[in-house]
Amino acid sequence: MANFINDKLFLNLIMKKTSIKYLVGSILFVILFSSLFFTEKLLWSDNSFEIEKENEEHDPDEHPEGSISIEEKLINNKHAKLASLKGNLKKNASTNSSYADGLINGNWSEVKFTTSQNSIYTSYGYRVDGSVYDKGNDIIYVISYAGHLFRVDRDEANPSNTQWTLLDNKNNYNDDADDMYLYGINLPDGSFRMIRSRDNSLLEYSDDEGRSWNNANVRYHWSCQDVGVAKTSSGLDRIATFASINTSTRKPYFSTDGITYTASTLSFPRNQYTGHIVKPLKSKDIYLFMRNSSTKKMSIYKLGPDDADYQLVHSPDFVFANFGNVMATEIDGVTHFTIAGNKHVYYSSDSGENWVTKTTNSGNNAMRTMHPSQPNILFSGDTDLRMSKNFGVSHEGFSNRQGWDIQHQRMYEKTDGTVFHLIGNDFGAFMSYTPEDKYTYIQLNNSAPTQMAYDAAHSENYNKSFTALQDRGARSFPLNSTSTGSGEIRSTDAFRVTVSNEGASVWAWIYFGTLYHQDFAVPGGIKTDLNFTGSWWASPLISSLQKGEDAVYVAAGEKIRKFTYNSNSNKIIQTEHSYDFGAKTGNKVSGLGFSTLNRNKWYVSTEDGQFLYSNDNGQSFEISDNLKEYAPKANTTGWGNWTKNQQVIRASKLDENTVYFAGVGNRFYISKDGGNRFENYTTGLNVFQIRDFALSSDEKFIFAAAGKSGPWVFSVEKNRWYSMVDASVPTVDYTHVQYLEKTNTIVFSTYGSGVLKFKLDTPEDAILAPTDLKVTSNNGEVQITWVDNSTNETNFILERSINNEFVELASLVSNSVSFTDYNLPNNTLAIYRVKAIDTNNESKYSNYAMAKYDANAELKKDWELVSVTSDESVKNGSAKNAWDSDISTMWHTQWFNITPLKAYPHELVIDMNNTASFKGFSYLPRQDGNQNGRIKDYEFYVSSDNVNWSLAAKGTWENTQDRKDVIFSEEVIARYIKLVGLSEVNGKSHGTCAELSIFKEIPAPASPHIIQGARISDTQINLKWLDLSNNENGFKIEEYVNEEFVEVASASKNATSLTFSNTDKSTWHRYRITAYNDIGSNYSATFDIRGEGENTLGLDENKNIVTDNIINVYPNPFKNQIKFKISNNSNNFTDWMIYDSIGSLVKKGKVNEFEKNGISTINFSSGIYFIKFKGNIKNITKKIIKR
Repeated sequence: MANFINDKLFLNLIMKKTSIKYLVGSILFVILFSSLFFTEKLLWSDNSFEIEKENEEHDPDEHPEGSISIEEKLINNKHAKLASLKGNLKKNASTNSSYADGLINGNWSEVKFTTSQNSIYTSYGYRVDGSVYDKGNDIIYVISYAGHLFRVDRDEANPSNTQWTLLDNKNNYNDDADDMYLYGINLPDGSFRMIRSRDNSLLEYSDDEGRSWNNANVRYHWSCQDVGVAKTSSGLDRIATFASINTSTRKPYFSTDGITYTASTLSFPRNQYTGHIVKPLKSKDIYLFMRNSSTKKMSIYKLGPDDADYQLVHSPDFVFANFGNVMATEIDGVTHFTIAGNKHVYYSSDSGENWVTKTTNSGNNAMRTMHPSQPNILFSGDTDLRMSKNFGVSHEGFSNRQGWDIQHQRMYEKTDGTVFHLIGNDFGAFMSYTPEDKYTYIQLNNSAPTQMAYDAAHSENYNKSFTALQDRGARSFPLNSTSTGSGEIRSTDAFRVTVSNEGASVWAWIYFGTLYHQDFAVPGGIKTDLNFTGSWWASPLISSLQKGEDAVYVAAGEKIRKFTYNSNSNKIIQTEHSYDFGAKTGNKVSGLGFSTLNRNKWYVSTEDGQFLYSNDNGQSFEISDNLKEYAPKANTTGWGNWTKNQQVIRASKLDENTVYFAGVGNRFYISKDGGNRFENYTTGLNVFQIRDFALSSDEKFIFAAAGKSGPWVFSVEKNRWYSMVDASVPTVDYTHVQYLEKTNTIVFSTYGSGVLKFKLDTPEDAILAPTDLKVTSNNGEVQITWVDNSTNETNFILERSINNEFVELASLVSNSVSFTDYNLPNNTLAIYRVKAIDTNNESKYSNYAMAKYDANAELKKDWELVSVTSDESVKNGSAKNAWDSDISTMWHTQWFNITPLKAYPHELVIDMNNTASFKGFSYLPRQDGNQNGRIKDYEFYVSSDNVNWSLAAKGTWENTQDRKDVIFSEEVIARYIKLVGLSEVNGKSHGTCAELSIFKEIPAPASPHIIQGARISDTQINLKWLDLSNNENGFKIEEYVNEEFVEVASASKNATSLTFSNTDKSTWHRYRITAYNDIGSNYSATFDIRGEGENTLGLDENKNIVTDNIINVYPNPFKNQIKFKISNNSNNFTDWMIYDSIGSLVKKGKVNEFEKNGISTINFSSGIYFIKFKGNIKNITKKIIKR
């Protein structure tokens, strides 16, 4: 749980350790840098480098934020100042924002996150760092981590109705650099006047809830958080504050209107006194505590309702070794004071006249608030809210019930005299009227939009959004919602998140190097994880673009690592790419990108800015010619590595040779020749770094998330960058951006203002796309429904994908909104999508939806429990979980409140309610990674009457969480089945089962999936694959030789890799793998290894593409159909074949059957293809492009 030191303290540490000579040099560098870098005048105070602080006790933060360079700080400050000049919050939400000289127009919105009070976890919000209370109107205002001001319209009876309203998104009320503090008073008319102080500024006031500010008459040299507000005898609110009016003097001030302040007659030398102001709870008085730094004794002054100035009331002869926070409450006319630092706690029960030391070692728990009626109860906070019932001698936590990392807490008194405790932490704001009881706190977080996102990812295909957050982990929510709840992928700090497998799954990088994966779109999909670093850092997480592959790449280290999800074993498989970038560049990888048009094109960057490109699917790389020292860099300094400080590489989706490159530095590079040479496009750009960028669908605009420099847009037409900051746009750290093609929306994610959407004003599509596609599966029948949004379609085209390629399932008449698929094969995962068409146009596709058909799972719906030797009914371990078709649940033998545990054997008897013939069964161990209860030795029995039982199988299972398939020696007929566990893999007493199934038919093994192949020496090639079946006898590896595949090697059951020897490094090799058993076999997709010196894109004949006019292929680029015409067929062309850019065959046919009517390409994805015509004398291959 990351906490942060403030920037000013960090600068203090630097400055105090820096010589005057170096300090002068640094200032000269700042001046020189600013004159070279900025095109506009820097806006900062002349005294902004005043850094003096007294060495008082204070809370140490848990983790350092790490260094931030002077350059970055200056740029961030400049943009913050300029943003504040843009105005704060548009009054009319429908007013357009316009950028790039009017070329870009649209509307901004923010995502608000709803909560529920049903459970404490769902009521969590996002970090709250401060608050101010309007006592007269009973309104709480809170300050987010980004320093933005919100009004919380709370509903204490039903906290789920609470609403947050944004008031100020430009000023940073949490800015350590300015030491800004908020307070306020109620005016005679009942309104609330906010007051704020900050360094080197006049006091300011606001009468419109912080939307605009005016100057009062007092200027602070150093702002003050010590404030007391109490009523005078005439009924006016009077604010008493305390300021350093110059470098040498501290002085109290008073005001009853917050505009005109009257100085006290008291003043104190700064180098001799430190002070605090406190207004005790339930009291009418305000107290001023001044401690003499030399004598360490205290002078206590009181300001009563009738007093015009402070009166000295006590000068106790007591030594205060330290002076920390002052807390007070009045009970029966007597004021109780506590002074608490990190260690010392002092207490007075007689209004400050006499004092006692309660402890000299409070365990670094600096107390912040006092119970209003029990002064012995003090509250502190670090990672948890903590309470002491004995003045700080000992402490007890609240079990993180309200979340963790306490940032702020206050006791606020209402007009009726009741007091509530308000806390702000990394999980939001919570309040209680009985603060000693942790179960009484209610949440104030509904509709809070203030997620702290390090990263984000959005799946248009499945209408899901994901954010990687500090403390709140990886969260999910509907993509198109503006007010929504969110679900957890994984809690704690999440640094990176991405979607894979065409948006069907999500990957999250959790702190200390754990990768989490979830098939969120797959029915029954569950989470799995792999801990691979054990360090506090993160690097780019790049999704694999290979169809049907659920994998990500990690761009870090000297070799790229790949993580592939095996759906069969529910495991993440880690492999390391063979290419050594450290040896090639002398540096480590920090950026990675792939071309969607040509899978052979890979792009890699290193921490020092070197850019490498590959034209052979990552088997070899060349270094770009002209970047060198001017290239975008990666920030590799210490604690900064978990944030997005690495390079970003995006390949064009329109031109396979265009690639874009950015990172740390005011630079943006574009290459038009596949990464060989770059040009810098920075006109108008003024940022420290670009954390992320996205391309519009036509690539006429580039949108950038430039950290605290805000959102930016580049216009290709204008050849210029434009800041997108206006009155609608918050000042915050922009971390991620993505262009949503279906809705023409740019989604920015931020570290402090959550998710912001900019909807472009674009002409409405000729036909509106259907939406809200849903599927339900029942016994092999899939009911598909959608919403028809168009009024002018002639048909709907419903498509289904089973083997990673969509094919037309049905053409339906206009106004259709449903269809039933009766032909889904067994053991199949199908993906559906639909679009609307007319004679000349087609809509965009709907969202995708998945249906999974497993005849055995359908059969299990009728199963009933007959008996079980033991199951855990209290802790969700019911025996029925063993056949609920949900692999995230399990049968577990009883373990809660039982001693001793029931020993083996464990027996589960099931009535299938129908007599069935079947050939085997499967046992799936628990899928949470825990070995407890995995059955080792087993027996399986069958019966027709639950009386007479026959042994069908017995054996021993390996200690893995993979599914265990057991094939009987002969087919059996039975109604009852019985699984008997004889022992556990580690000799324990537990027994578990996630799923128990029977096989009515023995299927052929599933196709393996090649995840990596590379030449590892001049003579050796290594292939790695996923074993996606449990019932193969082995594997056969085939190579494409003389235009056909022939078997060249074999591998045993459960094998996942093979190395070929004696291969020719100058020859191109194409492989495929099949898993086989007695029933049949299934092939993987092909995988190519390029030969040295070949200029191939994956086809053996691509190096000899013929461009003569014997065959004309048109149109090119094509959309849903291509045609060809052979002008001279003396070569006797007989067959045609279409390959994708990596050489996989996607379609083929006979020339004489298709020359007249053409070839349908409606199911082709956009990209580059090659059509090959096979003739008697020669073959002709032509390059074609699908738009």
